[in-house]
Amino acid sequence: METVAPFKEVIDEIKEAGGEAFKLCFQCGLCDTVCPWNRVRPFSIRKI
Repeated sequence: METVAPFKEVIDEIKEAGGEAFKLCFQCGLCDTVCPWNRVRPFSIRKI
């Protein structure tokens, strides 16, 4: 299975902003509820 990064530019922006720990996601679903990206981007943050 190949890992795909469909929103590489968004991932790069998160890393540059100090978000190195974003890979530590526990898949709890809370990020989708509280994430400010939902207000400015038309995609689910869970798909990153």
